[in-house]
Amino acid sequence: MQELDLDKKVDAILDEIDALRRAIRCVAPFTADAVPTMASQSDEAGGNAKPARPALPEPRLVRHIIRMRRARIDHFGAELFADPVWDMLLELTAAQAEHRRVTIKVLCLASGVPNTTALRWIQHMSDQGLIIRSEDDTDKRRVFVSLSDRGMRIMADYFADLIPFAQYAI
Repeated sequence: MQELDLDKKVDAILDEIDALRRAIRCVAPFTADAVPTMASQSDEAGGNAKPARPALPEPRLVRHIIRMRRARIDHFGAELFADPVWDMLLELTAAQAEHRRVTIKVLCLASGVPNTTALRWIQHMSDQGLIIRSEDDTDKRRVFVSLSDRGMRIMADYFADLIPFAQYAI
């Protein structure tokens, strides 16, 4: 029964991101030049270019958002703003942009919830295809977590959609 609740919550988060993306495009149109993109790559065999996609944001921006979220928790308490999936996705996004590997332990700490809860969410994000787990070649007890291609695309798209609102940031 708990897995169904987790499925519904992650689906709701993904639906909300999609809805925000659509709303932003309708309300605040902008040119493609304003959105940082990953360079198109040519297929050597046929010369077909892969479509450009938004790049991950600067890690400093993501780290700033993480600090702002922690400050909010310091003032209001964690129970009002518990959002472990988002906290983990932000940590993974920053780490990916920094070319740094994240262990399960670090990701559980970033979630701000008990390890058992964080591990359930990690499993659920893995089931949703948002993250990938990989064993450490030198220490089989350690497991690394990273954004999957799908997870990276969603996070890059999300941050790209925020660009029109950057001018209003405090």
